[in-house]
Amino acid sequence: MAVLVRSGEIPWELKQQVKNELLLVLMDIVRSGTRQDLVYRALEPEDLGSAHSRLWNPNMPADTWTHAYTGRLSGVQAVGIYEYVTMTGHPFLDGLRFEAGPGVLAELPLHTLYAAHPEGAPLRDRKHRPWPDRIGFISDPLIWQPNEAVVVSLKSFVPMPGGMEAFGLNGYVVEQAGLRVMPPRILSPRQIGLGGNPALRVGP
Repeated sequence: MAVLVRSGEIPWELKQQVKNELLLVLMDIVRSGTRQDLVYRALEPEDLGSAHSRLWNPNMPADTWTHAYTGRLSGVQAVGIYEYVTMTGHPFLDGLRFEAGPGVLAELPLHTLYAAHPEGAPLRDRKHRPWPDRIGFISDPLIWQPNEAVVVSLKSFVPMPGGMEAFGLNGYVVEQAGLRVMPPRILSPRQIGLGGNPALRVGP
């Protein structure tokens, strides 16, 4: 079962290992349905149906799961999400719910991220990076298959007007080359630091 863990509590090497393994799983999923070259890129708000460069809460009643975003994948795309980032000084969001079509993949409470953060403390350090306890690493990254819908819902303990809180979701999109990103970013074992194992070769 997926849970959120404060990013600062996890060694960097372990996070990189999890992210690399997620990328390999996504590659295998998409490769099974196409003989075309594959590329990978960072997940963007646009992939979730957002018209903005950040994700924001919609109008929300209190204590109710409220749909926020839906991104529909093509038959040659897969998505994996591994991290949540809050970008607001005084967060009110209490939970995230992720669905794939009719099924719920995970419901993640956010209080574990906020518990150790002093009220009113700045969200960013001197280098303008988010503080680690406002970044939640998902213990088991969430995966969406080709043709599925990536559905994100939110919950708050108080009513929230739309656009009150900004947040981010870090993840990968693996897709057929040319949908958004063109070669030469063709996936290969060398490019993602996995050596020369021929079993990891990508493409026809």
